[in-house]
Amino acid sequence: MSKLGSVVFYSIEDIANELQTHPETIRIYIRQGKLKAAKFGKKYWVTEESLKKYFEYSHDPAVSLPAIKTGPLYPRETTE
Repeated sequence: MSKLGSVVFYSIEDIANELQTHPETIRIYIRQGKLKAAKFGKKYWVTEESLKKYFEYSHDPAVSLPAIKTGPLYPRETTE
């Protein structure tokens, strides 16, 4: 967590640790626009406000935010 004035920022790793998920899941949410982030230097940072909005919408039954289980940690199942 970092603070700039009154704005609190969290790194992808901070969020993943707190939510007990893989950092790639957070990156996927950012790429899909479910979570807003800004890149400063080599890292992406998410504001506390952006996290609050994400959780407000993720609990709204009108908004679908399915769990994402793809990528190298979740290989695709093949039917043979």
